[in-house]
Amino acid sequence: MTLSYTTDSVAPPSIADETVEDRDTMLRVRNLRVGFSESDDVVKGVDLDLRRGEIVAIVGESGSGKSVTTRSLVGLAGEGARVRADEFELFGTSALHRTERAWRQVRGHRVGLVLQDALVSLDPLRTIGDEVGEALRALPRKQRNTRIDELLASVGVPDPAIRRRQRAFQLSGGQRQRALIASALAGDPDILIADEPTTALDVTVQAQVLELLVRQVGEGRSMILVSHDLAVVASVADRILVMKSGRVVEAGPAAQVIGQPQHEYTRELIASVPHGRADASPPPDRPVFAATGLGKSYRVRGRRVPAASGITFDVTAGEIVGIVGESGSGKSTVAKMVTGLLDPDTGEMLFEGEELTRRTRSPGRIGLVAQDSVGSFDPRYRVGEIIEESVALRVHRRGRRAEVARLLDAVHLTADTIDRHPRDLSGGQRQRVNIARALGSQPRLVVCDEPVSALDISVQAQILSLISELARTRGVGIVFISHDLAVVRQVCHRVLVLNAGKIVESGSAEDVFSAPTSAYTRALLESVPRPPFVPESTVSGLTGSYSRA
Repeated sequence: MTLSYTTDSVAPPSIADETVEDRDTMLRVRNLRVGFSESDDVVKGVDLDLRRGEIVAIVGESGSGKSVTTRSLVGLAGEGARVRADEFELFGTSALHRTERAWRQVRGHRVGLVLQDALVSLDPLRTIGDEVGEALRALPRKQRNTRIDELLASVGVPDPAIRRRQRAFQLSGGQRQRALIASALAGDPDILIADEPTTALDVTVQAQVLELLVRQVGEGRSMILVSHDLAVVASVADRILVMKSGRVVEAGPAAQVIGQPQHEYTRELIASVPHGRADASPPPDRPVFAATGLGKSYRVRGRRVPAASGITFDVTAGEIVGIVGESGSGKSTVAKMVTGLLDPDTGEMLFEGEELTRRTRSPGRIGLVAQDSVGSFDPRYRVGEIIEESVALRVHRRGRRAEVARLLDAVHLTADTIDRHPRDLSGGQRQRVNIARALGSQPRLVVCDEPVSALDISVQAQILSLISELARTRGVGIVFISHDLAVVRQVCHRVLVLNAGKIVESGSAEDVFSAPTSAYTRALLESVPRPPFVPESTVSGLTGSYSRA
């Protein structure tokens, strides 16, 4: 990619820090514009300064231009992109007209890049060690492997010597993201650009990663942090830029932007932070689903390793039961046993009072809302065809399209969505389609596996409201799996806390969050980022105390 210097445009009023001294400035950009067509720019006049030892956060919803902005700073705006700036200095020299070969000398060495989608970013054919060690090829093999293990351990990857020899698909989502961060740090960069680096991580690992990133900055590096998580941003950033529709609408010190927002859009983002409590629990009723003593183990290198054991819980009609825990705690294993994707080794499950086994399980009785809506959709299908797959279990062909339209209305999507492709929808719209498909067979129980983890904060609030509405109005029992404790507190009536495959605490959401009895639960809560200068009434669901200070 080549950047073309322009002088015929009028730069917008600068909101960058004009007091930055040249010797401290690692990056200086004025009036950055990025477009993919002759008519429209998706980034419109962004000013940005980055000092040595500073963290600058960029926040905004999907489509705001934050990721395109940061990718443009390292020559990765994308094929066909037109990138222009009145000024663009990197490490004291002009980056205008820099060739792709010159950018390759910068990326991975002087600037490290951490992307959100680790599964896509990591080569499925290479081992994690090969990925992390890309920038360490000059070292002897033994020394390189030792350094790779150190990097993996520093970002919280367990058993690094084993993980180094595995491939991306053999790691959990959180472990993959940590490996990606280790890869970015391997070249010892001066600037780290982190695009949603903690989105897929549970709270304790998130705290570890944030502490790691802050420590890197404390050693003289700088960081640009892209995130939709305002609690994370407020905890670690020195300055914040808020982007909407390609423009920076507000910028300033973190305490000022979060504590005293001036722009209406910033206030809307802050108001969307999960901070409420779930509606009152439904009246006691016969459980829709009950599990007793569920257990599952896997054979690893000749021995059985338990993934879940002694799992006992139930869900009544209209109730939302949350399951929380770190990566590897057994959450996904429990979800797979409930939905029939795995057979338990021990224990039993009852569905509406009848034993639930592979033989007695009927299609469509239990719905699933997957975390990755795009990955769970057939890319050849339009929205109507995707939802119709579940509707077909109970509706004759002639009535299916009308039923699909009713389901779209139930999840607050317009009727014309039926003929669109998922790729043409926003992340929130795709997740609504995901929920509509889960409801298509009229299940009595729905398992939601991290349904809002990848969504913008305002879209997240809408989806949580929808899930609560469906439980309340349709009487659907819901198992809600999430690593986001503030989200769980807002939407769930009861909570199960898993650690090492076992339930270490359970009870009403209010009791678990307000008066936890387990040391593990207390550790989870203490790991939640908590902006120290945001009023308690604004983010009362965020009970942790982590901050950069």
